[in-house]
Amino acid sequence: MASTIAALVAALACMQAQGQGAAPPAQGLPPRPRVPAGLTAPRLVPSVIPGARPEQIIERFDNKLREVSRSTFGIKPICATPRDKLQFIEIPVLGLDCKACCLAAYEAVYKLEGVEQATASFKDGLVTAWIDPQQTNREKLEAALKQRNVTLKPPPGE
Repeated sequence: MASTIAALVAALACMQAQGQGAAPPAQGLPPRPRVPAGLTAPRLVPSVIPGARPEQIIERFDNKLREVSRSTFGIKPICATPRDKLQFIEIPVLGLDCKACCLAAYEAVYKLEGVEQATASFKDGLVTAWIDPQQTNREKLEAALKQRNVTLKPPPGE
């Protein structure tokens, strides 16, 4: 399993580097992965995803990665929005007292259209997200959390 995940990650890193260039990350976002010397996506993809057409690669990567990681990991298509146009949203929550609750809150937010990166912390009681404000907003994130029975902290003074 580890070797399959490593091959998927290496091929994805190659594809991102070839398609995205070496643009620096926006403040607060992790850097883009570096491509190991000598590796290229065309050499790795056929061995990991045989017979995939170019438009199917991301979807098949996601399916394969979810399969071998027992749905722990997945991928999304590369963000078309420049990183400096993304908006950071921080939502204080109550009741994320275990990792499973935290994962449910994370998945509720991360799967929304327009969410590029998300975190959920039961230690800090926070759900954070980098969003494309043209596609989503804070209210949609809060609605998705409420739908998963996550209690939002009331604003100060209420």
